[in-house]
Amino acid sequence: MLNRLFSLKDELNIVSKFLYSWFVGFFTLFVIGYILLLNTFNMTLYLSVVFGVCGLGAVKSNRISIREKLSFLSGDYRLLLLVVTLGLIPILITKYYTGFPLAVHTDWMTIPIDYKSIIKITQYGMIVPFGVDQLCSRHMFGAAISLIFNINPLSLLWCIPFILTPVVAAGSFLLSYSLSKNSLLALIAGIASSLLLSGTPSTDFPVNTNAGSIVFVLFPLLIYLVYTFFKDRFEKENVRRSIQSLWGSFIIIMTIWLVLKYFETNNTNWTSESNLLVTSQLIFVLSFVILLLARYLPILKTYVNPYLLAGGLGLLVIHTFYALYYVFIIACFISIHWILLKKQRLKVIILLFSAFTFFYVSLQIVGLFYVPNINLISSRLFSTLPPYDMFVKFQWLTNALGAVNIILLSIGGLFLLLGKNEEYSVLAILALILFFYFSPEAWAYRFLNASTPFIAYAIAHISSKVKLHLEQ
Repeated sequence: MLNRLFSLKDELNIVSKFLYSWFVGFFTLFVIGYILLLNTFNMTLYLSVVFGVCGLGAVKSNRISIREKLSFLSGDYRLLLLVVTLGLIPILITKYYTGFPLAVHTDWMTIPIDYKSIIKITQYGMIVPFGVDQLCSRHMFGAAISLIFNINPLSLLWCIPFILTPVVAAGSFLLSYSLSKNSLLALIAGIASSLLLSGTPSTDFPVNTNAGSIVFVLFPLLIYLVYTFFKDRFEKENVRRSIQSLWGSFIIIMTIWLVLKYFETNNTNWTSESNLLVTSQLIFVLSFVILLLARYLPILKTYVNPYLLAGGLGLLVIHTFYALYYVFIIACFISIHWILLKKQRLKVIILLFSAFTFFYVSLQIVGLFYVPNINLISSRLFSTLPPYDMFVKFQWLTNALGAVNIILLSIGGLFLLLGKNEEYSVLAILALILFFYFSPEAWAYRFLNASTPFIAYAIAHISSKVKLHLEQ
């Protein structure tokens, strides 16, 4: 039903079609449930609507041939199943050393909060968002799953990480294969991505169940979705308008976040009568209308990319702040990729920028100069500022990657520097992410999470060079 409603044509492959439909469906079901918050949340009514929408979607899905549904199992997509299976390794190791119901040893706060929130929904019809940064989507759907399948919320929360690590591995595999068309590189990148960045300030992504972790695992899939749309359009003359539409989608996401942040500053009450709740409901309904019109109105499609907007809104209702970061990085990555394909001379500029980032960080680490946090942006958007300076961020990065991975990343970066223009954009976006991460802004530490699929790609790129050398 969503494919028909949003006029989904043959712009995407079957995996990307599924991702787009999933993001649209997730956001749609959230908007329906969020509107019901005008009164005490009625789970029975909500589940009735959910089953109705899903039933119509199932009827539409049955019209797709079985051959098309199973086409992803052929060829290199068989490796996807292998990557998903191997992606379970990190969580299996983690579960071995942690007791039920914890996901990791550091989430002693996350599980009790999530458990209480789900119980409030299932037993009392009460939904209280944590604030603008973390809305109630995961608790709303967690409560629905708990009731439908009669699962104890603690058991559900304990099982969720078994889905998260394979998803982030699958997303990195799909993105890496789309960029390189190299099965070995994509396989290694997928496996590596599920192992990177554990022990960062992100509270052990992706084996935790908090909102940031869920958004983190969806990020590579959203990059893949948007890149798939642009992959066959980079050489077309009118692609400039499509690139502009990415930034239009980012502006919409940023505007929603800023409006919610403004109302939260002036009214922290999340009751049914509060301006904050009513305003946020109107904003999400309006966003759904914009997403719908973006598929039908050519004028609007020029300024809004429906795929990035659908994915961005899906991330937004889980964790608004991370969604803003990730949509920005995706818009930058696609723009850089297109610019490099059109103007090869810009490779020199990106090389100089990468070198500047390297020396900017290195010279501070060795003590030749120091740039304290200025917080020009963070101080105006947040009431509290974490004490995360350059040295703390560098320690997090080294702890997350380890010495071996840092060496592999350096070697892979050099190979990317000598590689094809299509892959040069990975080096460029990595340099940009690290530049933002080490910027004198306290809240910029969250940029580190966006580097995972690109670091995994750079490390895996070594394998393609070794394979090429052995074949010669």
